[in-house]
Formats: sequence, C-alpha cells, structure tokens
Amino acid sequence: MRMYLIISDLIEANDYLTLDYFTDKYQVSKRTIQNDLSYLIQIGSSKGYELKQFRGKGYLLEIQDKEKFLIFYQSLSKDEVLNVKERVSNILAWIAIQTNYVTLDSISNHFEISKTLLKKEIQNVENELNEYGLTLEKKSHYGIRLKKDKIPYISLLRDLFIENNSVLVKDVKDTLGDFEVIYKTLINEFAKANVMINYAELKEVYVCMQIQAYCACKQKNIEIDYSGLLDDEIGRLIISLNEWVVKVYDVSICNEYLLELDKKIRKKVRIQTPEKEKNRNLTDDVELFLEEVDQNYGTHLKEDTQFKELLIKHVSLLIERFYQKISYKNSLTDEISIRYPRVFNMAISFSEMLKEKYGVDVSHGEAAFIATHFAAHFEKEKQLNIKRFNRIAVVCSSGGGSAFLIKMQIESLFPNENVESFSFLEMEKVQKFEPDIIFTIMPLTKEFSVPVIYIHELLDDEDLKKIKQLLEYDQVKTMSLLDLSSSVNTLFSKKFFEIGEASSYRELLDYMAKRLMDDGYGDEHYLSNVQLREEYMSTVYINGVAIPHPIEMCASKNVISTFIVKNQLMELNKPVRIVFMISLTKEDYQKHQDITKLLYMLMKDEQRLQRVLHSNSFEEMLIVLKEMEGIIR
Repeated sequence: MRMYLIISDLIEANDYLTLDYFTDKYQVSKRTIQNDLSYLIQIGSSKGYELKQFRGKGYLLEIQDKEKFLIFYQSLSKDEVLNVKERVSNILAWIAIQTNYVTLDSISNHFEISKTLLKKEIQNVENELNEYGLTLEKKSHYGIRLKKDKIPYISLLRDLFIENNSVLVKDVKDTLGDFEVIYKTLINEFAKANVMINYAELKEVYVCMQIQAYCACKQKNIEIDYSGLLDDEIGRLIISLNEWVVKVYDVSICNEYLLELDKKIRKKVRIQTPEKEKNRNLTDDVELFLEEVDQNYGTHLKEDTQFKELLIKHVSLLIERFYQKISYKNSLTDEISIRYPRVFNMAISFSEMLKEKYGVDVSHGEAAFIATHFAAHFEKEKQLNIKRFNRIAVVCSSGGGSAFLIKMQIESLFPNENVESFSFLEMEKVQKFEPDIIFTIMPLTKEFSVPVIYIHELLDDEDLKKIKQLLEYDQVKTMSLLDLSSSVNTLFSKKFFEIGEASSYRELLDYMAKRLMDDGYGDEHYLSNVQLREEYMSTVYINGVAIPHPIEMCASKNVISTFIVKNQLMELNKPVRIVFMISLTKEDYQKHQDITKLLYMLMKDEQRLQRVLHSNSFEEMLIVLKEMEGIIR
C-alpha cells in the first residue's frame, strides 16, 4: 500500500518530494522509505518511468512510457510489493543469524522460492548489506555466509529487530527467552548511576543490550574484558549491565560491543547535577549571551532582572523537557516569526547557544516561546523609553488655541508626565523649566542639551505616530519631524521589483540577495546571513508570501526587494507566489516589525494579495500596499 501511495504522491507533485516528506506522512523510519524508493528506482526502467534523486532536493518522477507506466500503476498490488520487500528482508535476516555457510538450495527450500528468483533476491540482499559495509562470503560447494564485522553487524541486527523482522525476532526470543526482566535492572542501574534517561532512550538502550546479549549467546563468548571503559558513572553502569548478562546467560558481551554501548549511552543520557549548580551554569550562560546581544544591538537585556528570571526559568524547564523527549507544539510559531522577526532571530541565536552548551535541539515551536520573552522585554523597553521623559516643553508661536491644541496632542503621548507649552519668546522660562525633551514649531534662540524635535504647527495622527515611534527607541536626537517617515512603502524600490519565473526558491533567494549586494545595499555577509536564516526555518508563510531576511540585519542601505513568481514554485511543500526580501541597516532594525506587520496583513487578505500577484507594474503593487498601510493606521 505504501509504495502505491508513494507513487501517487510523486505523480501529483509539482516539484521534488523530500525524504522527510515521506517519513512524516507515513510515520516510518528513513531507512524504510529509502528501501522503498531504492526498490522503485531499480524497477523504473522496466515499468516506463525514471525516479530521479537530486541531492538536497529530493525525488522527482519522470514518466517515459505512459502505457507501460499506467499498466504498472494500475496493477500495483500493495500485498505483492510489500511481500517482495518482506521476502528480501527475511532472507537477509536468515543469512545473518546463521553461524555456518548455507547453500542456495537450503535457502530456496526454506523460503519456498525458485533458485532463479533467489539469485535475484540475493543481489538485493547484497545491496542492503552494502549500506552497512557488510559483504557475503561465497565458497564453492559450501555456499554463502555473512562476514560479521562486529559493529556493522550489530547495527544491521538492531535495525532488523526495530523493524520487527519476524525471522530475527523469533531467533532472539528463542535464544534469550524472557529478556524483558532487564527493564527493571536498567532503570535501577541508571538511577544508581545518577543519570537522566527518558522512556524512548531507555527502549533504545534496551534493544541494543538485547542484540548484544543475543550475539554473545550465539558466539558463546565467555571472555570478560572491560578495557577502554572509563571509571565513571556510565562506565560503572556498563559493567553492571554486562554482569547481569553474565549472571543470567553465562556469557559476556565482547569488549568492542561494550564500548559501542558506552558510546550510545553517553550520547543519549545526561549526568544529573545538583539544581543549584545547574541553575548557576545556566544563569552564567544566559548572562553571557545577553551581554553579547546588548553589545551588538545596543539593547539593555542584561539589565532587565525580571526578564532574565523568567527566561532562565523557562529555559530550565525546556532543557528538562528535551531530556525527557517532550516538546510542546506552538500554534503561533509562524505568526511570531512573521510579526517579531528581530526577536525570533535572537531566539534562533539563543537556541544555537543551548545546543552548543547543553546539547539541546530547540524546535521551531520552542524557539517561538523563547522569542515571546524577548518580545515582552522590548515592549516594556519601549514604554520605559517614553517614560524616561518626565518634563516635556512645547514651544509654539503664541500661547493661543493652536498652542493649547499641540499641548493636548503631546500630552496624549505622555499622559502621566509634566507637559508645558511656551511661546517662542519665553526661552528663559523654558530654561527654568529644565525640560528632558523639547517639541518646537520653529528654531530656538538658545542652545539646549536635550533632544529638540521640530514639528508642524498642526499635528495629525500620522505625525503623532511618527513621534511615538521615535520616542519608543533609545536614541532620540535633535531632528525635524519632516525627516521622519513612518511609511513602510517608501522602502519598496522600483529598481528591485521583478516579475518572472524561478527554477527553485533557494536559487531565487541567492539571485535577489546578490543583486542587493552588487548594488551596495547588502554587505559582504548579506547572502550567507539570508541563507543561514532560511536553513533554520523557512520564511515561506501563508498563501505563498515569503519574507526572507538575514539572520542579522547587516545591510548598508534600507530597501525591500520584490519578486512576483509567475510559474509554479514550491518550497518544502509550500507554494511560493511572491517574495519580499528585506534589507535593513543595523540602526533601522526597528522598521523590520513594521514591515512584517504590513506583509502579515497582506498574506491574510486574499483579495488584495491577488491584486498584488496580478500586478503588471511596481506602481500597481504600491497602490495596494498603500491601501493596506492606511488600514493599519
């Protein structure tokens, strides 16, 4: 059935299908899918098709003889195909468990198949063995036997056992009897060794132990050799487990297998450390990470005690969940990635730190949870940035109605602060007021050491929005409101607007990034930083809208490059219809959130998105985006 479904998937696909696509869809191991695809590749030439494999892309079906392929597809029997695969697996297992040479006649009789068919299946068996670096020894008048190189051999048996191969499972049970009693022994030994292991890891160690004990019994190994094992918790654990095998079966696992078991356990488990020591290490690592971020971005994360406490508490639980193979799904992952790109990128870097220091692979959903902590800090930082201005002076042409109106509008930004209005003739009063910031409609006749913002005599909502955005960020300098533009649309460029086709999403990103670099918008790291961000998690989102950007904002100039894709283009089974590549300088990182806010609204508005996708010019697209920005305001 699975092969029939795989062929069906390949027929319907418009692009390459990856190995991960099949393993996720059918919930089987990569090795199982690789075997299925390998078989389909082998028989393709006789069935009217070619199944092509491209490294890094996946598999693509090309039908060469429609009539021959249709006959194959319609007659494809799930039982027949799976029986073929099962027969190869069983022949492989039967040969693997033999201690002596076996003849083709004995194999043929055992499986009740012709010698002609058997010879063909032996070739398939040898292909399977090649994947493990194993070979069959062939001797005239004796037959064949498996050359049992120790580690590759045990890897083969382990995989066959995990796949529940009936031949091997029966022989293991006949040899070992009731091996399940070792579960309790395993748990007790891990507890005594003071190591952390979850159920999935315990099962994997259990299977490894079972296969190693089985091999020891089959080979009747009695030599006990612990050389190479470390004298630590895990080394002593290995010895205890082997002593259990010696006691129950009167054989010993060989030294090479014990060292392999030691390596596996060290990869799977963690030594438990006292809570205080663990928290102290985590606190130090988080402090160091935040210090580096503050230096790179001019932020104040390290100074926010509440933020650090919540982050450390969250990460401590995340690490515990990882060791227990527990991962929480986050339905808001894409939305957080889109709406908070800056903090999501920080969460990616933070996740890399956790992987390096604690061996923790942080999922995309968990990274999004981390990002919310950073987002909360920056929202609080915005509020604090506005609140740092306690005394606000407003300088107008007179003390009349227009002055009062401006004072009221400015007070809406500082509802709890002291806002006073002054005539342009009252500079002495302004000095005595000792303002933290001054808003004025005209040049001042005196010098002030605080920020001076030049404004219009009549402010509108757009002006107030610009002022608020300016105050929310740390660096406020003397400047004119005319110099500020809160419009995201000014970042779109006709020069970097294209309509066309692309052979692959990654190639399109490389092309767009190189164009920006060649024109002086992206620095020398721009392309690699875009690629790094894409490798972590695709930036193709809802309704085929992609918003690629560098993992760190590193542009020389601000611009948004746009490419409307006219052909069918897929990336990770998602359509790509339009690409907005964002290029911002480090100083203007705050604009990123405004950009993605606009594009997030666009991707959810199918009607306006269709208008953009069918735009024949830059101007047509800009009209729609300006409509969207008007809605946001």
